[in-house]
Amino acid sequence: MPVHDLYCETCGAERPNTPCPLVTLDIPVVRHGFVSTQRVDFPECCDHPMSFRPPQVVMDAYEPFQEFSTEVLQPDGSHAPVLVDSLSKMRQIERTSEQRERDGEGQAMIWRDFSQDPSNRDVHTIAEDPTPVLTRAEKRRFGRPLRSSVEPEVTLGPGVTDANVSALKGGE
Repeated sequence: MPVHDLYCETCGAERPNTPCPLVTLDIPVVRHGFVSTQRVDFPECCDHPMSFRPPQVVMDAYEPFQEFSTEVLQPDGSHAPVLVDSLSKMRQIERTSEQRERDGEGQAMIWRDFSQDPSNRDVHTIAEDPTPVLTRAEKRRFGRPLRSSVEPEVTLGPGVTDANVSALKGGE
């Protein structure tokens, strides 16, 4: 059931977050090139159906963004405060810091929480996977199972005999 913010065009009354039932049409209707098989049944006010306000969505790039201040390393070695007020500004700082790192002038700045999502949690943000990978020759050289020429001696611990090796009472 869709939820709408409704208002009356006659008296100006408002009903926010109102669930409105869907009604199945007997004959499909074509509106703006789309076939509709259902319509929303709006409640009435002042003997007329109420109108709805479309939702207003405000975004900064792809996600809501909270501005913050950070210290950015300058070429002379000092740090300057920079206000990061959008995702594009943050990406610009990341690109600049990565270029400075390649030039030997500092460290790359990366905001992992904006660089990773559930689809790439297994990928490291800064570098390649640090897990060592053995070559085929190394696997052949070092990958053999350990074998001992001497069989291990198996003895029972102190106070244990063949008569009481079971933890169950009465030999059950």
